[in-house]
Amino acid sequence: NLKEIHAKKEIIKKNEINIALLGRIVIDKVYALNNIIELACQCKTAKKIIFHVIGDGPYKENVKTDTPKNVEVRFCGVIKDEALQEYLRDNCDVMFAMGTSVLDGAAMKLPAYMIPTELKSFTYDNFALLSNTKNYIIGYIPEQLKSLDMKFEKFEDIIDNLCKEGQ
Repeated sequence: NLKEIHAKKEIIKKNEINIALLGRIVIDKVYALNNIIELACQCKTAKKIIFHVIGDGPYKENVKTDTPKNVEVRFCGVIKDEALQEYLRDNCDVMFAMGTSVLDGAAMKLPAYMIPTELKSFTYDNFALLSNTKNYIIGYIPEQLKSLDMKFEKFEDIIDNLCKEGQ
């Protein structure tokens, strides 16, 4: 039985945005990870963006790590249960995940955005906060965007909002 652990309300470090990418690193998820890392590489922010890739899998070597100085990718391996909650609380400002993994962040009141899944490389810049979803959706593919009646946000807008909160 897990303790109830909640995310911090303030930004972890003023000069950084720390993003959790939680889930198995498999073919239907690696392209989504690379998409969001690429969006961070294009993001215009003075803060360093640090991705905490929490999970493991056969496609770990396919995760984009060739990034500019202001973007860092850290591999954390598999973290579970209370240790995961503590890691997210102490190290992450926001989470991007798919499937049931997105529930781990939301359960501790960490802003948890869903990312789409795809079996090939893609560019996609619309993310739904789990609390804005309808019909209990915890995953989708990019082609479903128009049929989903949800509020989506651009990656850079999410980062800008986090920067404003953490000034």
